[in-house]
Amino acid sequence: MVQMTSVPILEEVDRVPGRPDITAWRRAARLHQHLWREQHGWPVGAQRRPARLGGGSRPVGSRVDDEVAIELGTNFLDASALDAAHHRLANPQPFQTLDEAGLHADLLNSLALACNLFGPMWAEERAALAAAERWFRDVAGTSQSCTVEFEWSPGRRNRRWLDDTTSFDTAFLLGGSGGSRLIGIDVRYHEFPEAQPLLTGVGERQLPRRPGDRLIQVTEQAELFRNPQWLDLVFGTELEKIWRAHALVHAHLQAGEVDSGLYVLVAPSANRGWAEAADSYQRMLSARTRATFAFRTVEDLLEQAGPLIPYGDELRERYVDVSVQHAAAAAKPAASKRTGAQLYVIGEVDGLPAVKIGVSDRPRSRLSDIAIGNPRELELLYAEPLANVRWVEHVLQHVLEPWRLSTNGEWYDVRHLVVDGDWRGFVERALHGALVGAAPSPAPDGVPGHELVHVDGKTRAFRSICTCGWRSPSASIADALVEFAAHIEAESKAILAGAAGS
Repeated sequence: MVQMTSVPILEEVDRVPGRPDITAWRRAARLHQHLWREQHGWPVGAQRRPARLGGGSRPVGSRVDDEVAIELGTNFLDASALDAAHHRLANPQPFQTLDEAGLHADLLNSLALACNLFGPMWAEERAALAAAERWFRDVAGTSQSCTVEFEWSPGRRNRRWLDDTTSFDTAFLLGGSGGSRLIGIDVRYHEFPEAQPLLTGVGERQLPRRPGDRLIQVTEQAELFRNPQWLDLVFGTELEKIWRAHALVHAHLQAGEVDSGLYVLVAPSANRGWAEAADSYQRMLSARTRATFAFRTVEDLLEQAGPLIPYGDELRERYVDVSVQHAAAAAKPAASKRTGAQLYVIGEVDGLPAVKIGVSDRPRSRLSDIAIGNPRELELLYAEPLANVRWVEHVLQHVLEPWRLSTNGEWYDVRHLVVDGDWRGFVERALHGALVGAAPSPAPDGVPGHELVHVDGKTRAFRSICTCGWRSPSASIADALVEFAAHIEAESKAILAGAAGS
């Protein structure tokens, strides 16, 4: 058994504002996969950040170490699923956006779930035909041939289709005397229906995003929606990705590539947001296109598949038997546990942009104190014990100055700078100078051999520490920095004097 590392089990990114039920599911699913990994004795994996976000990595309990995941095929429950994944990776498609590392190592990865669900159908055509008949009888008909593809598109960025990168997690391509058929399937597991941004770009370069002409042309030719104001109802909403995939099916129909088609959205029943989104989308469709869209739960597919998925019980245990109550208990910190001073971020539950950033030994108690005088409900967005946390707080107060509220100096309008709820990543970017528009760090510039390491200590007992080993007298942070600047000035003069003498 591999010795497991103590890692965070629940992630702030799992929280969905205004939807405690979906938040509970996402947390439960992550904890479930964390425990599944530990039961198998697989080492924890790391979530890497791109260089533009400061780089680095951190352990994530719902991931397996990349090398182990690839060597052992840990994310796949059967040889057919693993072979299907390997085949797909060995046959890349133009302009694909396939996350190879996530497919292997992320236990929450939905494409891995798709491979586990449909791997036996990919491996054996008879199983594919039987499954299509059981699951999608109205479309499958009496087919004599069936090919199963994963993360598939007929042509990304190709104007014959949608001229974008839309694809299906799984596609059943059927043929026979009754004509050709396409069943495009998207599988959702840990994701939630998320509204799509209306702007594209970064910072001041952001521009309004617009749907492609080809996408609109296919939609209107298919008479997909019954409301003439349909574009305002789907574009930029949580229904946009569903619409794009559904339109890809109709692009096939309009091109004469298939005689009939169906787009199917699949998700666990407990992840209720997808059933709700599917219902909203279905009610928007016209009478002529309603039969080309369907929603299925993972449980329904497993029940109807029967012996076609011989490891069905294991698949159900892996993905469906998730305890929300277990995750809720794991999310509650011990009331008596003290972890020392922690950097915290507190914000309003309704997602208003301002947050308070500070340091406390008990962030949740601090939350309660602040909530007393606040008319809106508050929540703890982030809390973590950090080395030299008072110095970290001091640096953040300076670099985030452009976003400080004039009405309350302890609050900052920075939520728009946080990527996917990753507050730790935001802090690291701020400390490493990777925030566009941030103010300069309060740390004075050094000279070769004499750089500020950090300011260490507690209230009025801080010391600046130099790479040469020099330490300032105990003082406030501001005074310690003044002492460091004087140290650098003296060292600079010594360097210049030495250069002149040589």
